[in-house]
Amino acid sequence: MTASMAHDDGDSTRAASWLRETARLGYAAIGVVYVLIAAIATRALLGWSGGENANPKHAMQWLELKSLFGTVALIAIGLGMLGYGAWRGLAAFTDPEHEGASPIGLLKRAGFLISGLTHAGLGAQAFYYAAGSIGAAHPSPSTRGGAAGWTASVMKVPLGRWAVFAVGVGIAMYAVYEVYRSVRWKIRDVLRNDRGPTLARDLTVWLGRTGMAIRAVVIGMIGVLLVRSAVDFDPSKAAGIGKAIAALGAWRYGWYAVAITAIGFAIYGVYQILMARFRKIDVT
Repeated sequence: MTASMAHDDGDSTRAASWLRETARLGYAAIGVVYVLIAAIATRALLGWSGGENANPKHAMQWLELKSLFGTVALIAIGLGMLGYGAWRGLAAFTDPEHEGASPIGLLKRAGFLISGLTHAGLGAQAFYYAAGSIGAAHPSPSTRGGAAGWTASVMKVPLGRWAVFAVGVGIAMYAVYEVYRSVRWKIRDVLRNDRGPTLARDLTVWLGRTGMAIRAVVIGMIGVLLVRSAVDFDPSKAAGIGKAIAALGAWRYGWYAVAITAIGFAIYGVYQILMARFRKIDVT
Protein backbone atom coordinates (compact mmCIF):
# COMPACT_ATOMS: atom_id res chain seq x y z
CA MET A 1 0.00 0.00 0.00
CA THR A 2 1.44 3.38 -1.02
CA ALA A 3 1.65 6.33 1.35
CA SER A 4 -1.05 8.17 -0.60
CA MET A 5 -3.39 5.19 -0.40
CA ALA A 6 -2.82 4.91 3.33
CA HIS A 7 -3.50 8.63 3.69
CA ASP A 8 -6.75 8.28 1.73
CA ASP A 9 -7.81 5.34 3.90
CA GLY A 10 -7.07 7.39 7.00
CA ASP A 11 -9.15 10.28 5.72
CA SER A 12 -11.99 7.90 4.86
CA THR A 13 -11.87 6.35 8.33
CA ARG A 14 -11.93 9.76 10.00
CA ALA A 15 -14.84 10.87 7.82
CA ALA A 16 -16.78 7.69 8.65
CA SER A 17 -16.07 8.17 12.36
CA TRP A 18 -17.19 11.80 12.21
CA LEU A 19 -20.40 10.84 10.40
CA ARG A 20 -21.08 8.06 12.89
CA GLU A 21 -20.68 10.31 15.92
CA THR A 22 -22.72 13.18 14.45
CA ALA A 23 -25.46 10.67 13.60
CA ARG A 24 -25.46 9.67 17.28
CA LEU A 25 -25.69 13.34 18.19
CA GLY A 26 -28.61 13.48 15.76
CA TYR A 27 -30.46 10.75 17.63
CA ALA A 28 -29.96 12.68 20.85
CA ALA A 29 -31.10 15.91 19.19
CA ILE A 30 -34.27 14.25 17.88
CA GLY A 31 -34.91 12.94 21.37
CA VAL A 32 -34.53 16.37 22.96
CA VAL A 33 -36.90 17.94 20.42
CA TYR A 34 -39.58 15.31 21.08
CA VAL A 35 -39.26 15.73 24.84
CA LEU A 36 -39.71 19.49 24.36
CA ILE A 37 -42.77 18.89 22.16
CA ALA A 38 -44.18 16.67 24.94
CA ALA A 39 -43.56 19.48 27.43
CA ILE A 40 -45.37 21.98 25.19
CA ALA A 41 -48.31 19.58 24.80
CA THR A 42 -48.40 19.23 28.58
CA ARG A 43 -48.54 23.01 28.91
CA ALA A 44 -51.54 22.95 26.57
CA LEU A 45 -53.24 20.39 28.83
CA LEU A 46 -52.74 22.74 31.76
CA GLY A 47 -54.15 25.66 29.78
CA TRP A 48 -50.83 27.51 29.61
CA SER A 49 -50.52 27.46 25.81
CA GLY A 50 -52.28 26.18 22.70
CA GLY A 51 -51.79 22.59 21.56
CA GLU A 52 -50.98 23.85 18.06
CA ASN A 53 -47.62 25.05 19.45
CA ALA A 54 -46.49 21.47 20.11
CA ASN A 55 -44.17 21.12 17.13
CA PRO A 56 -40.41 21.22 16.36
CA LYS A 57 -40.52 24.88 15.31
CA HIS A 58 -41.90 26.08 18.63
CA ALA A 59 -39.58 23.75 20.53
CA MET A 60 -36.64 25.48 18.83
CA GLN A 61 -38.20 28.88 19.40
CA TRP A 62 -38.41 28.07 23.11
CA LEU A 63 -34.68 27.30 23.11
CA GLU A 64 -34.05 30.52 21.20
CA LEU A 65 -35.33 32.46 24.21
CA LYS A 66 -32.95 30.74 26.65
CA SER A 67 -29.90 32.93 26.00
CA LEU A 68 -26.52 31.13 25.98
CA PHE A 69 -27.91 27.73 26.96
CA GLY A 70 -30.47 27.89 24.19
CA THR A 71 -27.90 28.96 21.61
CA VAL A 72 -25.55 26.12 22.49
CA ALA A 73 -28.44 23.63 22.49
CA LEU A 74 -29.65 24.84 19.08
CA ILE A 75 -26.16 24.57 17.59
CA ALA A 76 -25.83 21.04 18.96
CA ILE A 77 -29.28 20.14 17.60
CA GLY A 78 -28.36 21.65 14.23
CA LEU A 79 -25.11 19.68 14.00
CA GLY A 80 -26.85 16.51 15.09
CA MET A 81 -29.73 16.87 12.66
CA LEU A 82 -27.36 17.58 9.77
CA GLY A 83 -25.20 14.61 10.71
CA TYR A 84 -28.22 12.34 11.03
CA GLY A 85 -29.57 13.65 7.73
CA ALA A 86 -26.24 13.00 5.99
CA TRP A 87 -26.11 9.45 7.40
CA ARG A 88 -29.67 8.62 6.32
CA GLY A 89 -29.17 10.22 2.91
CA LEU A 90 -25.93 8.30 2.35
CA ALA A 91 -27.62 5.06 3.46
CA ALA A 92 -30.15 5.49 0.66
CA PHE A 93 -27.34 5.06 -1.88
CA THR A 94 -24.71 2.87 -0.18
CA ASP A 95 -27.20 0.54 1.55
CA PRO A 96 -25.10 -0.28 4.63
CA GLU A 97 -28.11 -1.98 6.23
CA HIS A 98 -28.51 -4.34 3.24
CA GLU A 99 -32.08 -3.50 2.33
CA GLY A 100 -31.35 -4.60 -1.24
CA ALA A 101 -32.84 -3.62 -4.60
CA SER A 102 -36.21 -5.33 -4.26
CA PRO A 103 -39.29 -3.07 -4.48
CA ILE A 104 -39.62 -3.10 -0.66
CA GLY A 105 -35.91 -2.49 -0.24
CA LEU A 106 -35.92 0.42 -2.67
CA LEU A 107 -38.96 1.88 -0.93
CA LYS A 108 -37.16 1.72 2.41
CA ARG A 109 -34.07 3.35 0.91
CA ALA A 110 -36.24 6.10 -0.58
CA GLY A 111 -37.58 6.57 2.95
CA PHE A 112 -34.00 6.96 4.18
CA LEU A 113 -33.46 9.73 1.63
CA ILE A 114 -36.67 11.52 2.60
CA SER A 115 -35.73 11.20 6.27
CA GLY A 116 -32.27 12.56 5.53
CA LEU A 117 -33.61 15.60 3.70
CA THR A 118 -36.22 16.24 6.41
CA HIS A 119 -33.71 16.14 9.24
CA ALA A 120 -31.20 18.21 7.31
CA GLY A 121 -33.95 20.82 6.95
CA LEU A 122 -34.58 20.69 10.69
CA GLY A 123 -30.85 21.13 11.25
CA ALA A 124 -30.84 24.24 9.05
CA GLN A 125 -33.83 25.54 10.99
CA ALA A 126 -31.99 24.98 14.28
CA PHE A 127 -29.06 27.07 13.03
CA TYR A 128 -31.56 29.67 11.87
CA TYR A 129 -32.95 30.01 15.38
CA ALA A 130 -29.47 29.89 16.89
CA ALA A 131 -28.58 32.90 14.74
CA GLY A 132 -31.71 34.64 16.02
CA SER A 133 -30.76 33.96 19.63
CA ILE A 134 -27.48 35.84 19.19
CA GLY A 135 -29.08 38.84 17.55
CA ALA A 136 -29.38 38.04 13.85
CA ALA A 137 -32.70 39.21 12.46
CA HIS A 138 -35.16 36.76 11.01
CA PRO A 139 -38.87 36.85 10.15
CA SER A 140 -41.38 36.52 12.94
CA PRO A 141 -43.20 33.17 13.21
CA SER A 142 -46.40 34.72 11.88
CA THR A 143 -44.77 35.30 8.50
CA ARG A 144 -44.29 31.58 7.92
CA GLY A 145 -47.36 29.70 6.78
CA GLY A 146 -46.51 26.18 7.93
CA ALA A 147 -48.52 23.25 6.59
CA ALA A 148 -51.48 25.43 5.61
CA GLY A 149 -49.17 27.83 3.77
CA TRP A 150 -47.43 25.27 1.58
CA THR A 151 -50.74 23.44 1.00
CA ALA A 152 -52.28 26.66 -0.29
CA SER A 153 -49.30 27.16 -2.60
CA VAL A 154 -49.54 23.63 -3.98
CA MET A 155 -53.28 23.90 -4.53
CA LYS A 156 -52.73 26.91 -6.78
CA VAL A 157 -50.94 24.85 -9.42
CA PRO A 158 -52.70 22.47 -11.87
CA LEU A 159 -53.58 19.17 -10.21
CA GLY A 160 -52.19 20.59 -6.96
CA ARG A 161 -55.30 19.58 -5.07
CA TRP A 162 -54.77 15.97 -6.09
CA ALA A 163 -51.09 16.19 -5.17
CA VAL A 164 -52.09 17.26 -1.66
CA PHE A 165 -54.60 14.41 -1.54
CA ALA A 166 -51.90 11.92 -2.61
CA VAL A 167 -49.45 13.22 -0.01
CA GLY A 168 -52.13 12.93 2.67
CA VAL A 169 -52.90 9.34 1.70
CA GLY A 170 -49.19 8.57 1.64
CA ILE A 171 -48.70 9.99 5.14
CA ALA A 172 -51.69 8.05 6.45
CA MET A 173 -50.31 4.85 4.91
CA TYR A 174 -46.94 5.57 6.49
CA ALA A 175 -48.67 5.94 9.86
CA VAL A 176 -50.22 2.49 9.42
CA TYR A 177 -46.78 1.13 8.54
CA GLU A 178 -45.30 2.73 11.67
CA VAL A 179 -47.90 0.97 13.82
CA TYR A 180 -46.96 -2.31 12.13
CA ARG A 181 -43.26 -1.52 12.55
CA SER A 182 -43.73 -0.73 16.23
CA VAL A 183 -44.86 -4.32 16.70
CA ARG A 184 -42.79 -6.22 14.15
CA TRP A 185 -39.49 -4.36 13.80
CA LYS A 186 -36.70 -6.23 15.58
CA ILE A 187 -35.25 -3.22 17.36
CA ARG A 188 -32.81 -5.39 19.28
CA ASP A 189 -31.08 -6.36 16.01
CA VAL A 190 -29.85 -2.79 15.47
CA LEU A 191 -28.59 -2.33 19.04
CA ARG A 192 -24.97 -2.77 20.08
CA ASN A 193 -24.30 -5.54 22.58
CA ASP A 194 -21.09 -4.03 23.91
CA ARG A 195 -22.66 -0.98 25.55
CA GLY A 196 -24.58 -0.91 28.80
CA PRO A 197 -26.52 -3.61 30.65
CA THR A 198 -29.12 -5.85 29.03
CA LEU A 199 -31.84 -4.09 31.02
CA ALA A 200 -31.03 -0.80 29.27
CA ARG A 201 -31.45 -2.43 25.87
CA ASP A 202 -34.70 -4.06 27.00
CA LEU A 203 -35.91 -0.63 28.08
CA THR A 204 -34.90 0.82 24.69
CA VAL A 205 -36.97 -1.81 22.88
CA TRP A 206 -40.05 -1.20 25.06
CA LEU A 207 -39.82 2.58 24.78
CA GLY A 208 -39.32 2.33 21.04
CA ARG A 209 -42.39 0.19 20.44
CA THR A 210 -44.60 2.34 22.67
CA GLY A 211 -43.33 5.68 21.38
CA MET A 212 -43.54 4.72 17.70
CA ALA A 213 -47.12 3.49 18.07
CA ILE A 214 -48.33 6.67 19.77
CA ARG A 215 -46.41 8.92 17.37
CA ALA A 216 -48.01 7.04 14.48
CA VAL A 217 -51.45 8.20 15.65
CA VAL A 218 -50.37 11.84 15.29
CA ILE A 219 -48.78 11.13 11.90
CA GLY A 220 -52.03 9.50 10.80
CA MET A 221 -53.98 12.54 11.94
CA ILE A 222 -51.71 14.75 9.82
CA GLY A 223 -52.45 12.58 6.80
CA VAL A 224 -56.20 12.60 7.45
CA LEU A 225 -56.26 16.38 7.82
CA LEU A 226 -54.30 16.79 4.57
CA VAL A 227 -56.79 14.55 2.75
CA ARG A 228 -59.64 16.54 4.26
CA SER A 229 -58.08 19.82 3.14
CA ALA A 230 -57.84 18.47 -0.41
CA VAL A 231 -61.38 17.11 -0.45
CA ASP A 232 -62.82 20.35 0.95
CA PHE A 233 -60.38 22.47 -1.10
CA ASP A 234 -59.50 24.28 2.13
CA PRO A 235 -55.75 24.67 2.84
CA SER A 236 -56.45 25.93 6.38
CA LYS A 237 -57.40 22.37 7.36
CA ALA A 238 -53.88 21.08 6.64
CA ALA A 239 -51.85 20.37 9.75
CA GLY A 240 -48.42 19.75 11.14
CA ILE A 241 -47.71 18.02 14.45
CA GLY A 242 -49.05 20.84 16.62
CA LYS A 243 -52.34 21.27 14.79
CA ALA A 244 -52.82 17.49 14.68
CA ILE A 245 -52.42 17.36 18.48
CA ALA A 246 -54.89 20.25 18.78
CA ALA A 247 -57.33 18.28 16.58
CA LEU A 248 -57.00 15.30 18.91
CA GLY A 249 -57.78 17.66 21.79
CA ALA A 250 -61.06 18.62 20.11
CA TRP A 251 -62.39 15.09 20.41
CA ARG A 252 -64.93 14.18 23.09
CA TYR A 253 -62.18 12.70 25.24
CA GLY A 254 -59.55 14.98 23.79
CA TRP A 255 -57.86 15.80 27.10
CA TYR A 256 -56.96 12.14 27.53
CA ALA A 257 -55.87 11.84 23.89
CA VAL A 258 -53.49 14.78 24.23
CA ALA A 259 -52.22 13.46 27.58
CA ILE A 260 -51.44 10.08 26.01
CA THR A 261 -49.80 11.86 23.07
CA ALA A 262 -47.62 13.95 25.38
CA ILE A 263 -46.55 10.85 27.28
CA GLY A 264 -45.92 9.02 24.01
CA PHE A 265 -43.78 11.82 22.61
CA ALA A 266 -41.76 11.94 25.84
CA ILE A 267 -41.28 8.17 25.64
CA TYR A 268 -40.25 8.45 21.99
CA GLY A 269 -37.80 11.20 22.88
CA VAL A 270 -36.16 9.12 25.60
CA TYR A 271 -36.03 6.18 23.17
CA GLN A 272 -34.17 8.33 20.62
CA ILE A 273 -31.70 9.47 23.29
CA LEU A 274 -31.03 5.83 24.22
CA MET A 275 -30.59 5.00 20.54
CA ALA A 276 -27.84 7.61 20.43
CA ARG A 277 -25.88 5.34 22.73
CA PHE A 278 -26.95 1.85 21.76
CA ARG A 279 -27.74 1.86 18.02
CA LYS A 280 -25.37 0.36 15.50
CA ILE A 281 -24.39 3.12 13.05
CA ASP A 282 -23.16 1.58 9.81
CA VAL A 283 -21.81 4.05 7.28
CA THR A 284 -20.27 1.70 4.72
